Amino acid sequence: MGVVEAVNGNIKNLLRRGRGYKNLHYLLLKAQRMAVTRTEFVAFRKAA
Repeated sequence: MGVVEAVNGNIKNLLRRGRGYKNLHYLLLKAQRMAVTRTEFVAFRKAA
């Protein structure tokens, strides 16, 4: 599984869990944070 697929999967899972959220902005912020953290982690591992 590639990086993009992993990030997309994480975002889809987060959206599925957050269907009842009243604060959509917070949910999107959480998804963005999760995507950036995952991408940085993979980039760091490849550099090492």
